[in-house]
Amino acid sequence: APFAMMMMGDIAALHGNYRAAVDDYNTVAKNQPLYWLSRVRVSEVMEISHNIPQAIAMLEDLSKNPETKLEALVSLGDLHRRHEDFAKALKAYDAALATIDKPSEEHWPLIYARGMSRERMNDWDGAEKDLLQALAFQPDNPMILNFLGYSWADKGINMDKALDYIRRAVVQRPDDGYIVDSLGWALYRAGDYKESIEWLERAVSIVPDDSTILDHLGDAYWQSGRKNEAKFKWQRAHELSRDTAFRSTVENKIT
Repeated sequence: APFAMMMMGDIAALHGNYRAAVDDYNTVAKNQPLYWLSRVRVSEVMEISHNIPQAIAMLEDLSKNPETKLEALVSLGDLHRRHEDFAKALKAYDAALATIDKPSEEHWPLIYARGMSRERMNDWDGAEKDLLQALAFQPDNPMILNFLGYSWADKGINMDKALDYIRRAVVQRPDDGYIVDSLGWALYRAGDYKESIEWLERAVSIVPDDSTILDHLGDAYWQSGRKNEAKFKWQRAHELSRDTAFRSTVENKIT
């Protein structure tokens, strides 16, 4: 049965047995309801096994078929976004949204993904519009609340709302170091260094090796007069990061 073959494919993929996984997925016939899902799974396996061009070609092919167009474009956008090709991700998400007459709640992940891609392309107006629309469909979603709140706080705009959104996200995900970091950073941007340090230290205890969180804590220590501790955190952030722009910014702080 197709369902059993999909399960076997999933298990094989989970164990890194990619060839067997693809063979299992390929047994699902075109007239089966699970056929579309089996094709997406094959493209995912290709991506995991570093066969990116083939995965892209497959999804582009599926996007030409009216039956699978929307799902294929969303998967294609997600693949490009994972590989930080935001221009191509945006193109795929735009094409996906163009196939929908009136977006509804089920489309929030697509709208949210496009908003994140727009933000990475420095189109904040477009990003904010998407994020607010996604939030309208999912008013308590901690990921969207956090992304919006952090972006506002980082830009120094809508500070009250930013703090409110992030606090609501933290209540739902108190052990998510990245959301806890957002609250610490928003408090820092609001000039509340004392409380910001408490949250940033907590974030570092949850995610000890994230260069951005360490950098944030360094900034908060520095503003509170704890210069040596600040330099120590920046040094660690610098060691851990592979991002040249980030590294040179941190270098300037240490010297």
